[in-house]
Amino acid sequence: MPKAAVFNSDGESMRGFCARGFQAHPESAEQIRAWVVGLLQDSVSPDELGELLQGVSEAVANAIRHGSGPIQMHVEVTERAATVRVRDCGGGFDPKLLTYNACPAPHAESGRGLFIMRQVCDSIGAYVGNSGCMVSLTKALGRRVGTEPG
Repeated sequence: MPKAAVFNSDGESMRGFCARGFQAHPESAEQIRAWVVGLLQDSVSPDELGELLQGVSEAVANAIRHGSGPIQMHVEVTERAATVRVRDCGGGFDPKLLTYNACPAPHAESGRGLFIMRQVCDSIGAYVGNSGCMVSLTKALGRRVGTEPG
C-alpha cells in the first residue's frame, strides 16, 4: 500500500498525496478507515491519527447517509499537517453549519457529526456545488512518529 508521506535521506518530510474512490455503502466505512490508517500511520502520531480518523469517520458516515454516488477520498500530508477530503455527489448541506460551535441538543436527531469533526480537527471546510459536496478535515502535526516531544 502506498504511503501518503515519505521522508528523504535527511529525515525531512516530503509532501505526499493519494486518492481513491469507494462505493457509498455502509460496508465501505471500515474499508475507508483502514485505507486512511494505512496511508498515515507511519507519518502521523497515534494521537493525531486517532483524532483525524474520528473526524473522517463522521464525514464518511454523513456522505453515506446524506450523499449519493461514489465517495472520493483524498489524503494529503505535509510536514505540518494531514488533510483528508471526503467528496460525494449529494446535494450537500449549508456550509454555515460549520461555524456553529454549540453541542447539539441531546434530543436532536442529527448534527453531532459536524460537531465532532470540529472538536477533533484543527480545521474543517466544505464546498457545496452542483457536482456534489466535499468536506475537508485538517489536523496539524506536532511531531513525526518516532520522535519524542521536546
